[in-house]
Amino acid sequence: MAQSNSKWILLAVPRNSPANVFLEQRAGVHGVRRENLVKILWQGLLRAYRFLLAEGRPPLPASEPRLLIFLYAVDDPDYGCETPLTDQLFFQKSSRTLGTTPRLGTVIALPSRSTEPQWRAELAQLLTAAIHELSHCMHFQVLPLRDPYSSSRKENEQEQLIGWRNSLRNSWHWLDEGMAVAAEASFTQWEKGRQRVGDLNALPMDEDWLRFGLDWVDRPECALDDENHFYQAAFFVRYIHRLMGGTNFLNKVWQMSQPLWISNKTQDCAALTLLAQAFQQSQPSRVFCSATEPDVFSDYCFQSYFLNDKHSLAFEPKVFQRFGERAVTRTWSMTGRTGQPDRKREKYSLPGLACRYFRLFPTPAQKRLSVRVIPSPRKSSPSFRQLKAEIGFATPDNGLCCCREDGRPLRHILTVSSNGELICVLNGFSKRFCDHAVLVVTNCEYGSPEPGQVPPNGFGHSTDFCIEASLH
Repeated sequence: MAQSNSKWILLAVPRNSPANVFLEQRAGVHGVRRENLVKILWQGLLRAYRFLLAEGRPPLPASEPRLLIFLYAVDDPDYGCETPLTDQLFFQKSSRTLGTTPRLGTVIALPSRSTEPQWRAELAQLLTAAIHELSHCMHFQVLPLRDPYSSSRKENEQEQLIGWRNSLRNSWHWLDEGMAVAAEASFTQWEKGRQRVGDLNALPMDEDWLRFGLDWVDRPECALDDENHFYQAAFFVRYIHRLMGGTNFLNKVWQMSQPLWISNKTQDCAALTLLAQAFQQSQPSRVFCSATEPDVFSDYCFQSYFLNDKHSLAFEPKVFQRFGERAVTRTWSMTGRTGQPDRKREKYSLPGLACRYFRLFPTPAQKRLSVRVIPSPRKSSPSFRQLKAEIGFATPDNGLCCCREDGRPLRHILTVSSNGELICVLNGFSKRFCDHAVLVVTNCEYGSPEPGQVPPNGFGHSTDFCIEASLH
């Protein structure tokens, strides 16, 4: 069975078809059990495509080969690819107008079966995968997954340049996945809104995007661009959408990747570089990430602790309800003793573009709280220039900011002392003031390499630090 329009072709086979139909000679595995699955997927693709266009994604051009969408058992260990995916292939087509230049064509593989016992849950998973992969396809119109110039490069082109360009292209992977998962969440919210008003044509979407919420709340110490946590970047994307008033900002950042199309281009077109440039252009008073200036990333880390606070730009009530608050590295019940919490000094490691949370519980009596963050010395550069530390306050109801000035959470940024330590002293710290204080330590380093080196990244810039806190 096949359906097509000017943008894509959907291909599938019936399971155990009476006709002589084979897909890799395994139609009984790869075939579609219910024809209704194809019908609902087709409706979902059309609606998801319109939704992504409205969000500002670039359209699929009619001048390129149509998108090929295969519906089969992607989980089959012999013939599958384990999960839904999007890829690009070179299609050779000869004609008087096009000549013989290979053109990039895009392929999507979606699952024809699911272990979900409920039919509606299977449909929801399929539709979620469809909008996710469709988001990648539309991004490829700006930044192809493959190099469209690879067949026309000069033989004497340096391998170093090719490797540099490939690494630049790979530097966008985390943002691509983050934006795709964020699109899942937004599209689900849109369709569930239609369900609530009784729209019989609403798609059976569910909150499948929440599957990435667990590792996000459990591992704040993982870098934003850590290759094992690309999907968790969706929560940073959602924060930026709220901060910048919609999807246009990150769509424009993605458009900035277009110089990678240009043959022999050697400038730094890495995602983090252009993201920082975009913030500098749109908000000169606040940079993307800095340990010494007001910045976006450490603010995201701080507000993400208060993810159940409706005033927070990182407000994620569904995540909080399902998985709880973000993981705390260490909790100390403070006493009147002077010295390190629990009389121990522990060393913590933190990559760039990541954070750790530490909780400090007060005593009933009002005390003066002193906190020190002590970076470990580094030979290459002072570690205190990487780290930013802030203290916020929480109420007993699991993560709402309790102290506000004009509706914003009260926070104290630790200052850098002459010996490079980050310090803060707060008076009146008690249970009457707050349930606990949270110390947020963020590593703001992501590197500024020379052209031809590894593109800027957070995960490669780890630093160590210790914490001391006391009541007086």
